[in-house]
Amino acid sequence: MMIPFTLFLLFLWIIFSAGASVCSMCGYRPGSVADAILAAFAAGLSLIALGVYTLLQLHVYSLPAAVLLASAPTVYLLYLHRRGHLREVLPSALNWRAGLRLEILNQVAGAACAVFLLVAFADSVTSPMSSWDAVVSWDKWATEWAKTNNMDDRLLAYYPQLFPMVSSVLYRLTGTASTPIPLSQYALHAFQPFTGFMLLIAVLRLGELFRLPAWPALLLLFGSATIRMHATAGAADLLAAALLASAIALFVSIDRACLLGQTGIRLFLALVFFGTLFVKANNFVLVVAVALTPLVVRRTDSNRAGPLGSRPGVRGLAIATALAILLYSTFVLHQYWNAGTPPDRLTIGELNFNPAAISEFLRKNTAATLPAESEPARIRMAAERIAQDYELFPGTIGGSLLIAAAGLLACARMRALWPLLATAVIQVAVWYKFTAYDTRNLIPAIPLLGLCITAGLRTIATKPHWGGVPRLIAFALLVPIASWMLARISMDSHRLGSVLAGEMPKRLQAMETGFRDRAALFYPQEFPTFQFITSLTPVQRSSHIAVGSRMYRWFANGLYPLSYWPVNQMLPGDTSVFLGPQGGHYKYFNYDQWTMIYEDPSQRAFLLDKNPKAVGPAELLFDGATPPKLGLADGSQWEVETTGPSGYLAYNLPIRDPREGDTVTWRVLVETDEAGSSGLAAKFVAYDPLIVDAKRTNILIDRSRITSKLAAYSGVITFADRPAPTNAGNDKISVGLATTRAGAKYRVREFRVNMIQERK
Repeated sequence: MMIPFTLFLLFLWIIFSAGASVCSMCGYRPGSVADAILAAFAAGLSLIALGVYTLLQLHVYSLPAAVLLASAPTVYLLYLHRRGHLREVLPSALNWRAGLRLEILNQVAGAACAVFLLVAFADSVTSPMSSWDAVVSWDKWATEWAKTNNMDDRLLAYYPQLFPMVSSVLYRLTGTASTPIPLSQYALHAFQPFTGFMLLIAVLRLGELFRLPAWPALLLLFGSATIRMHATAGAADLLAAALLASAIALFVSIDRACLLGQTGIRLFLALVFFGTLFVKANNFVLVVAVALTPLVVRRTDSNRAGPLGSRPGVRGLAIATALAILLYSTFVLHQYWNAGTPPDRLTIGELNFNPAAISEFLRKNTAATLPAESEPARIRMAAERIAQDYELFPGTIGGSLLIAAAGLLACARMRALWPLLATAVIQVAVWYKFTAYDTRNLIPAIPLLGLCITAGLRTIATKPHWGGVPRLIAFALLVPIASWMLARISMDSHRLGSVLAGEMPKRLQAMETGFRDRAALFYPQEFPTFQFITSLTPVQRSSHIAVGSRMYRWFANGLYPLSYWPVNQMLPGDTSVFLGPQGGHYKYFNYDQWTMIYEDPSQRAFLLDKNPKAVGPAELLFDGATPPKLGLADGSQWEVETTGPSGYLAYNLPIRDPREGDTVTWRVLVETDEAGSSGLAAKFVAYDPLIVDAKRTNILIDRSRITSKLAAYSGVITFADRPAPTNAGNDKISVGLATTRAGAKYRVREFRVNMIQERK
């Protein structure tokens, strides 16, 4: 456990030392500990990401460059310390409570959220990433940046790369980018709940800046089942929310201190804004909040330390925003330029996504998620889906939505909160229209919605001419909802802690023993498939292994089948592993060229036959107590009728003296008169059973096309290590079909075998 925790601390030091250096060089001295933490966090991430991005563009991202990027801020801080100027980097108020709104309810809600995040941290630092998006995309991109020195011919479907590029620094420094499930991934996994702590601080800081209680926003945030799940997911969504909230809090705090006229502060904000945009595309709504602020804040406001409407303030804000957009636009232009890259120039194994295909995927999945015929019905479904994320009882969903709507409508009358409200509403609209396939795309909007709802409800409850009635109603409605959310957070803390306590000995052992124990413990669905197929000689010799599941990163020559790479580079002898019982029907997959060798409830594995031999009826043996009858033959196809349950249609393999690891695959494609059972089963017979390695042998039936009256019977046989046979005839082995009933008529469309020898 010490290695992942040490690497996690190293990763944090790289980020925060970079952020503190930026604050010093830009002349920004935070006014509170909260501002200092958020500034170092946001600026450090932004600087490291910008550094990696620049090095990649210049084709010089190497281990020495990564070491320099990670260590230069530390050297700079040591220089400041030696000159006696390090104190200038520290916040002017060292009281950690300064800048945070910490009345009793905020403390209760904050403590509940912090306990959950602590348990989530303990879970993450003792486990690798396992969520789909983290393993297949975000962390995969991080390892790819760590293994290359440029961004040439990379199609990322415009996905911003702050999180992968920053993570790549740790992979570069540890040299584990090509290692399956390394301990450095544990450290990066632990960074996810730490990001939740940063979001917690940012929400408390926003509550203080806008003079609002933060506890409703915290409960709305961590009361979401999606948020709690993504506290350990390893994707970029929680980081996007933390950076958006941090950027707004820092911007408002700097504005209140009248610092926007300083050039260094403008550069600081430009860097933070760039990082916020570069973490995820929907964070572009930050521009809305920044652009609206000078329009809605009065030039003279006695509650503010200085007028944002002054010319230097507006100019400084415009310059910072323009610089951030300019930096981000270089990435957009890079993606636009590379969208025309011919597929055969894309590197196999790298995660390249066709932007047009991703856009179509988002559109179709959003439409399928909210499939209502009319727009009002679709809006209702979207609202119910959001409410259900909080696991509310069915009878309380409508009332909860009405309370939230009332708060937002009342907030709309509060000019000072328009930037937050507009930012949140636009994010919800974008989610509803384009990304409703997953509620995680709403995460950055939730804290802003929580603050706006709080402000609106407080306004309603304090109307003087309504007396105390609104307060009583608000109390009666909000207390049960808040108590339920608080209970859900606490219950998840207890549940996760119980699981962690039970698994901790196995987790610690897996850290010590290595990849296979880690895969078996954390990937119980994929690991049996991995064990079986990697034991086979043809898989070991595959040039490419296309895996449509999380385990594709376990192969040195593994690649993701939906990545944008050329189909014609799949070679005979290659392997594919697909998810689901219908897996294998991707556009590039010429189904009849592949032989299924493995199947479980979650995935199936296929081999692209390298030297298949077509077998005709003259080479077959019709055997058994009730042998099947051969009917009409038409070229390579022939008809067969079963006569009973004990027949056998077989081909004797011409193999002598097999060696350990030699493999045989076979496939028989059958067309039946009607969809359903064909009265057949795949079978093999070894005249000497000891020559077969049962652990590396499998027989299967593929019914994925049974509606087309087609069924493919297949199998893989691996020969065992055994003493030399006393009789050469004992090496014979036959493969084919066994009959299970009489009277079944079928047409054999294809019968093929493929023999692969271990020796080269």
